[in-house]
Amino acid sequence: STLHGVRAAMRPVPFLEDIVVPPPALPDALRRFQEVLKQQQATAMLFGHAGQGQLHLRPHADPRQPGERQRLEALAEAIYAEVAQVGGTIGGEQGLGLSRSPFFRRLFPELADVFDHIKTVFDPVGLLNPVRLAAAAGASAAFELAPFRRGLDHQARPPADAVESPPPVSPLPVLTWARERLAVESDACNGCGSCRSLEVATRTCPRYRENPREEASPRAKANVMAAVLSGGIDPKALSSEEVRLVADTCFNCHQCRTDCAAGVDIPAIVMELKAAHHAANSIEIDRWLLSRVDTLSALAGRIKPLANWAIANPQSRWILEKTVGVARGRKLPPFTGRRFMKWAARRGITRPSRRSGPRVLYFLDTYARWHDPLLAQAFVGVLERNGIGVFVDPRQVASGMPLVAEGDLDGARRLARKNIRILAEAVRLGYRIVCTEPSTVTCITHDYPLLLDDDELPRVAAATCDAMTFLWELHREGRLRLDFRPVPSRLLYHAPCHSRIGSAAATPAEHLLRLIPGLTLEGVDRGCSGMAGTFGLARENYRTSLRIGLGLVSAMRAGGIEAGATECSACRIQMEQGTTKPAVHPVKVLAKAYGLLEGRSPHGLDGLLTATSGSLTTT
Repeated sequence: STLHGVRAAMRPVPFLEDIVVPPPALPDALRRFQEVLKQQQATAMLFGHAGQGQLHLRPHADPRQPGERQRLEALAEAIYAEVAQVGGTIGGEQGLGLSRSPFFRRLFPELADVFDHIKTVFDPVGLLNPVRLAAAAGASAAFELAPFRRGLDHQARPPADAVESPPPVSPLPVLTWARERLAVESDACNGCGSCRSLEVATRTCPRYRENPREEASPRAKANVMAAVLSGGIDPKALSSEEVRLVADTCFNCHQCRTDCAAGVDIPAIVMELKAAHHAANSIEIDRWLLSRVDTLSALAGRIKPLANWAIANPQSRWILEKTVGVARGRKLPPFTGRRFMKWAARRGITRPSRRSGPRVLYFLDTYARWHDPLLAQAFVGVLERNGIGVFVDPRQVASGMPLVAEGDLDGARRLARKNIRILAEAVRLGYRIVCTEPSTVTCITHDYPLLLDDDELPRVAAATCDAMTFLWELHREGRLRLDFRPVPSRLLYHAPCHSRIGSAAATPAEHLLRLIPGLTLEGVDRGCSGMAGTFGLARENYRTSLRIGLGLVSAMRAGGIEAGATECSACRIQMEQGTTKPAVHPVKVLAKAYGLLEGRSPHGLDGLLTATSGSLTTT
């Protein structure tokens, strides 16, 4: 990963992949490979599974240099000849494909003839991948070194007039980074294809897993941007429907940032693609409305009885689907008449604290503000239980993550400017910025620095974290109270994508929940929930969202599971979609274990893990 992440012209190229030699011959093979590299004055990265004799040899190359393709092909010829000498093969767990079949035919002509015969038996008319293994022995390997490898999907092309006369686009970049940095970031993709993985051990990429086409892969976004910047594609194409279809296959889960060996910032590249398209084209009304879900929630929260009736009524849901674009089959959280900010004002935490010691500015998200103020109260209670001063600034506005995901960066910037002034002031006073919504943390730490050129942003980003990370830091420092009451329940825990950015290890929430006596925690790693913020709310994405999250929904329905737990509000909506079991934020479970808020009101935590999440929805 370290070598792949180097931003330089010369970088490892995934070309000599999947070499297999007999394990006893491995030392001899390695010596032979080293000799070839010396003779051809080449540098390469070598890794693999020694016990099985499988090796990946990735030579360093500069795709922009003339003659580089021929140099690599000569290197492959020499390496593969040594593989044959030690009794190995040029392909083990992967298919041969167009890049290796000419070499295979030269080295193993008799076996290649057998392959041809078998293919003819099962595919006499040549419908299935024709000429993959039928390349002539003297043919050149079919591979590309340029970042733009494939172009746009020909099946998704709009009408010819839309391509020939696209609307004008804003000059790149739209974000705050320099054009040179955008070019380096886009070009850093080496085409290894790890983002196309379907392995259970990784989450990249949920959209590609659901629809495994090249344009849905993360590398396709880097390829499009690299091609535009290098002149391979006319920049005017960024305003086309074709580019939008590629960009829309990213719903901002950020899992490619975790699993990409080269560390390419695909979400930032997608922000550029979407913003360039929206700069030349208006946003459809339903997408515009859903990207302003915070405003819609604020309006609905002020007419709670009518809003809750509307989301529970089949006829009104049909109207909502046709006008706002919210899928009528989606189970929606009810609005509450309780106002957390009024509760916070009565508690005296809407002004900066004068107390000494650790202090937190709680950044409130849309879900906690309008749907679940008990979550916000529970978090404040947990912090105060551990001696942490809390400040909730009433001037804060929504983070703007739905706007970022849609590509409406002008709208996101307006919110970011308001919030940064507030957050920077708090950081200067010694506050940590803590959020109960993981996507809010991602927006502040990753997106705000790309949206605004502000000297305060690095300090704000460094001081921002999510609630469970903050509490886990307290525990590791020995400052978290552990006087938990037993919570005899069996919970299904789902790690949200935005809580896993940069690490696939167990999340702080999972560690903290396991500290509670009596609580049985079932970890489930079924990948992304499929909600991705407002993505899963939209009519056009509803079925796709359910297909992606089917494993998680099925796990929630399993016998023995009493409730679900996850930090992400959108994931909780998906977890409750196909069941009547509730899904809660881990902070509320901690508050229950501390004995907080119970018995104080009919809205306490007494029935937290037993309350129904609404009627069963057929999915």
